[in-house]
Amino acid sequence: MYPRSMVALIMSLIFVLVAAGPGRSAHAQAAEQCFPETQQCLSGRFRDYWQQSGGLAVFGFPITAADNAPSRETGQTYLTQWLERNRFELHPENQAPYDVLLGRLGDDRLRQQGRDWQTFPKADPGAAHFFAQTGHAITHEPFWRYWSSHGLELGDRGVSERESLALFGLPISEPALETNASGDTVLTQWFERARFEDHGAQGVLLGLLGNEVRTTPQPTPSPSPSPSPSPTPAQPACTGVPDSPVAQAVPACIYGGDKVVIIGRQLDAHEGVGMWLTKPDGTIVEFPVLRGLSRTNEEGTYTVEGALSAQSAPGIYGVTIQGRKSGRAVTALVKVFPADPGAPTRVDYAQLPEAVNATVNPISGPIGTRFGFKTTGFKNGTIVRIYAITPDGSTIESDFEIIASNGDAAKGVTFATGLAEEEQVGVHGVIFESKDGAQRAEVYFRVQP
Repeated sequence: MYPRSMVALIMSLIFVLVAAGPGRSAHAQAAEQCFPETQQCLSGRFRDYWQQSGGLAVFGFPITAADNAPSRETGQTYLTQWLERNRFELHPENQAPYDVLLGRLGDDRLRQQGRDWQTFPKADPGAAHFFAQTGHAITHEPFWRYWSSHGLELGDRGVSERESLALFGLPISEPALETNASGDTVLTQWFERARFEDHGAQGVLLGLLGNEVRTTPQPTPSPSPSPSPSPTPAQPACTGVPDSPVAQAVPACIYGGDKVVIIGRQLDAHEGVGMWLTKPDGTIVEFPVLRGLSRTNEEGTYTVEGALSAQSAPGIYGVTIQGRKSGRAVTALVKVFPADPGAPTRVDYAQLPEAVNATVNPISGPIGTRFGFKTTGFKNGTIVRIYAITPDGSTIESDFEIIASNGDAAKGVTFATGLAEEEQVGVHGVIFESKDGAQRAEVYFRVQP
């Protein structure tokens, strides 16, 4: 189940004085700061830079010793040290504070994942905190507070925009629910040098990009240039969507079929919720949930990812979240643009994945619904394993097997979520597979809050 709570690291920074060897001065000893958690030390300019620019929360612990290494950006060799959340390079040809440069690990990690951020959906140029250089905005208030309150010390009064840019870089994505390397599914936004993650009561945490980039093999360059992608049609301006302090859609404007994150606030802590979608004509229908949890967090905030059908008429839609205990309801507004007939066919994320040799009844239902299955095509007597696919992408093998009869390997198999505990909502799947892998069926269904 997600998000798994991240253990907060609350500690005093310990200055370790290593016993001096012959000829080693007290000044050299004091210039080194070591960390038993990783058995690594920071010294000299890297130590000063770490202390002055955010320390543990921003950079994490060092995970390697400082050593000469080629820069991934220039190919030149510099003194380099990896930390949990970034990479330091010493450039003595530059004056401080520009003598220590940070790696563009946000961009590096997306490249490792095969994701080109330049093709990501853009923000409305009229959005708050919009950066024309990348076409993205920092609209999620907790992310903006973190970004604008942290920066490199360049001598400006307070924390200036250029100091924040020097530390994190520009935003290169819009906020969206993603599952990080620790298995936590959280609202996420990528920056050139960082990945912001909203962990609710724990606040905004930075992704461990240093760990991830350093331990992931770099992709082998293609021997020939890849063809340029087709230009993405310009998205219309996102206007006419009223702001609300208690509910938000991210992004606020989409095309039919696109994903959207809905955030509702000021509900009771840990209460179950119900959801519905109000169309522009006032019709009330089910809001197709993709992934989320069945309850609010300890602050009374509920976050869920969903999608509106590709057949959605243009206009303003309302996604309402209502606390089952408190009865309090909040509504996030999202605008659907008219379909662009000249644009490539868009993926309709509101549709369930296609079933193979299997059916489910019903195909959608709230927490507590019991789903039944039927399969075809299995040989009689075949021993079949069963796997559940959860909305966060995890695969769980059942603790029992089925013997197929009359082509059906699902007789008596049902799925139901509990009402009492926090459960995953969204698109679930069940796979039926023979032990030799030769026969397979799969089907998907939706569990609503």
